[in-house]
Amino acid sequence: MIQVESKTSLVNGSADEVFDYLSDFRNFNNMLPQDLISDLALTEKTCKFTMGGVGKVGLEIEEALRGSHISIKASEKGPVDFRLRIGITPRGTDQAEVRFALDASMNMFIEMVARKPLQQFADMLADKIKLMDFGTAKKDDPD
Repeated sequence: MIQVESKTSLVNGSADEVFDYLSDFRNFNNMLPQDLISDLALTEKTCKFTMGGVGKVGLEIEEALRGSHISIKASEKGPVDFRLRIGITPRGTDQAEVRFALDASMNMFIEMVARKPLQQFADMLADKIKLMDFGTAKKDDPD
């Protein structure tokens, strides 16, 4: 099992605004690393993509507690049992701390290849989220 955690990011937006944004996969288009993934398909409730070194990944929200955390799990069988946990901690009324944690169960061969891309993925999410202003952030138009 691989476990990686991103650094903590302080974001401009309330914990509820961050939660609303991150609990809709259509917003992930702005956050996912275009150089590490391909074949991206997003709906409000699902996220599917191919990640170099990992393979095809399908995600769905497993648990969500407003203003606190979101737990996202693999939605389909594949070479990787994947879980993304997003911790959201309020810091006053207009800021929140966000941390991404990835857990992945896979065979030893895939684990050796996947560790670095998964760490890069978690760190990249942390970097992108802190650049967003959730007071003005809007969902991507789904057309």
